[in-house]
Amino acid sequence: MSAPSPRAKKDVGAHFDRSAPAFDAIYTGEGVSPLRRLVHRVFFHDIHWRLALTLAECDALAGASVLDIGCGSGVYLEELGRRGAARLVGLDFAPAMIELAERRVAAAGLAHLTELRSTDFLAYRVDGRFDYTLAVGVFDYFRDPGPLLQKMASITRQKAIATFPQLWNPWTAVRRVRYALAVRDCPVHFFSRARVRRLMWAAGFREVRVRALTNIFFAVGAP
Repeated sequence: MSAPSPRAKKDVGAHFDRSAPAFDAIYTGEGVSPLRRLVHRVFFHDIHWRLALTLAECDALAGASVLDIGCGSGVYLEELGRRGAARLVGLDFAPAMIELAERRVAAAGLAHLTELRSTDFLAYRVDGRFDYTLAVGVFDYFRDPGPLLQKMASITRQKAIATFPQLWNPWTAVRRVRYALAVRDCPVHFFSRARVRRLMWAAGFREVRVRALTNIFFAVGAP
């Protein structure tokens, strides 16, 4: 199995560098019109659903360590830190996302618990293991998630949480068209439930749960 090419990583990072404030606004609603908020509710409701499910799955946070791969603007890190996590590490291809995350965790008083880096998880030297590892909204941009999932499995104590865009879904066609027209330099990939299960098992997770949301699969693996 192969990791994403350097060009693919660069393209994903560049896309989210450009769209960092707009993506963050999906969570915060700040600086957007009522019409844009409506668009967010219609097209991006799974983004809020996956956050709520992740917080529910991370149910033993007191003193826990969390690695958020593709941490974006730090929304998950902030919420998990507020709930008692003692060590927070966030990685993202996009420097603009890391800058937003730095501001978010600092404003929340969590900077002393947090390490943030603009880097590739596969190249990142992991120090020890983490109670929870997250890859939420990451595998949209990986043709082959296998190597990343394997590394996650090797460093996870309690649970790994990942999401995958659904292959057989009416929203898939909408997203394909949107990316073809507006996000040409950042290809997106889709997965069947069976493939998600196979990937999780092959990575080394012994317990695997896969839940279908509106247009994504929400997967939880335990070592």
